[in-house]
Amino acid sequence: MIDLVDQILALDPGHRDIAAFSNPSAALGAARALRRARRVLIVTGFTVEPGMPETDGPPGAAVLGRALRRLGAHVTHVTDQTNVPLVEAALKTLDEPAGVTVYPVEVGGAARLLVAERPTHLVAIERPGRNRAGDYLNMRGDSVAAWNAPMDELFLWAGSVRPAPNRGWPEKGARRLRVRVTRPVTVGIGDGGNEIGMGKVRSRLARLDALRRRIASVVPVDHLVVAGVSNWGSYGVVAALGRLTGLDLLHTPEIERRLIQACVSAGACDGVTRRREPTVDSLAADTHAAVVDLLRLASRSGIMGAAAAGDDHDHDDPRRVPRQAPRSAALWERARRAIPGGITHDIRHLAPFPTYVERAAGARKWDVDGNEYVDYWMGHGALFLGHCHPAVVRAVQEQVARGTHLGACHELEVRWAELVTQLIPSAELVRFTMSGTEATHLAHARGARLHRAARRS
Repeated sequence: MIDLVDQILALDPGHRDIAAFSNPSAALGAARALRRARRVLIVTGFTVEPGMPETDGPPGAAVLGRALRRLGAHVTHVTDQTNVPLVEAALKTLDEPAGVTVYPVEVGGAARLLVAERPTHLVAIERPGRNRAGDYLNMRGDSVAAWNAPMDELFLWAGSVRPAPNRGWPEKGARRLRVRVTRPVTVGIGDGGNEIGMGKVRSRLARLDALRRRIASVVPVDHLVVAGVSNWGSYGVVAALGRLTGLDLLHTPEIERRLIQACVSAGACDGVTRRREPTVDSLAADTHAAVVDLLRLASRSGIMGAAAAGDDHDHDDPRRVPRQAPRSAALWERARRAIPGGITHDIRHLAPFPTYVERAAGARKWDVDGNEYVDYWMGHGALFLGHCHPAVVRAVQEQVARGTHLGACHELEVRWAELVTQLIPSAELVRFTMSGTEATHLAHARGARLHRAARRS
């Protein structure tokens, strides 16, 4: 099953080859890890030039923080001084508590912050992470260490590793300090390879090109979410949380526009163009609003990937019936008594039970419980015009009145074969079959005959 959130996050407007270092169902995995979080530290903020923090990161941090707070977590936003106005502006736009903790840059600051906050989860969104040389580089390969605090120390300390004074790995033989803090679950969200968390896929990044090998962060996390824009990755996690909980946790397209403008008004610039305008990674606010709209639809669709759904503990118990689908649950019980395996097609196996659709129109369909879905499947790709297109409905109605199974040759089959040969000039003749499997068998059989004939000659 296709994970719709994955498909949206896979959009790569910056042509950064994110497919090479992203993992399927990453947003869903991060959402599962965060769903019951108790105390969360969210770090964000990427300053591309002195006094020029970028618009990517703070909006995503604010939206994710709001979702986690609604689920009962205590959320603390952490950033450096330059990015505080941006995070505060984003939180204010969402009517969230505006308190932001300034990262303590003094030696031992990361350890003290972890001891004080005792986070169960650490999240980094578009925050630079050190490379193998201990430096922090942007996507152009330039160092940004001078104006970005080493906040990845939180993630190194969380793994019981003490960073060396030069921001690199601990010096050989250095004593590892241990802090009596339960190791938090770590989540990283990024879009280019130089952010906290990319140490999880550094080997893949190194294979892309020399620049990526040099800028790649070595700081790993438990759950890494890669997206075309880091804000989108954060929104994807929120969309997955909404699907898992049945709650509307994601903001609206209009609020997305306001978030970007609020950050710009607070001093942010576009991280790619370096202009102080309401864009993120050179994409207009309307583009980001459209992505939010798509993610909202994906969250409500219920299609989150069958393979990934199998390891969700909330779906392990087939007796658990989602409150919004009692009639589908009842039909599933009837199907199990009448149909082997309860399904008529293997790809329709979903946990805890399939969706039973009642009607469809255009790009949407509705199940027997009245839940609305955006249909990306479209009859296995056959419905080019969508469900119940008026012209198709009229043609079917007219033909039904003439007959449906004539058991004889008729003009329509000839017309259809002629159309196929016009659409595919290389097809001299057309053979109609009942399935792709049958077509393949016929092709193999004819190929075998030709092979035998060739050998005889």
